[in-house]
Amino acid sequence: MIKNVTTEDKKMGSFHKSFSKVDLSETPVKFHPMKDELLPFLLQNLHNFCLLEEEIYDRDEQLSNENKSTDKLWNEYKRHYTKLAKPICTEDMLKRLSLVSYGKPSRYGYLNTGCDKVIFKMKSQNKAVVEIHFQKGVGERHQFVLQKKEDGWKISDKNIGFASEKNKWHKCEL
Repeated sequence: MIKNVTTEDKKMGSFHKSFSKVDLSETPVKFHPMKDELLPFLLQNLHNFCLLEEEIYDRDEQLSNENKSTDKLWNEYKRHYTKLAKPICTEDMLKRLSLVSYGKPSRYGYLNTGCDKVIFKMKSQNKAVVEIHFQKGVGERHQFVLQKKEDGWKISDKNIGFASEKNKWHKCEL
């Protein structure tokens, strides 16, 4: 069924080595240590979405090859995705969950293949921004806004951008 994340998976070392170099140039020095808390939080949770998406895709392929219906798989995918998202997203972000596809490589496949650049920005103790620049046919960027809430850090926004649009972001679903 759905894979469980192992203790080994939770280590930063399980992600592509490109995630070990992080641009902190827009972050005051006093917030630099927060990278070590927030980046693993974000990457591990994105990795969980990756594992789910790839597993659902593999099962879809198997069912399709056997000429069986994949309708129930969509419901299972949405249920598990929502279960993963609930504890790590703000209420507003949860309202924007919209699952329109799954695939392999997954939408966060760059966790395994690498990225061009990771930028960590934090200017206050309650908000941080992580930008991940990567190639997926064209140069793309994912921007995650993290907010500190009473019950811990949450993803409050996700935006996408393209290399051809240097300072432009488009709000999107997780």
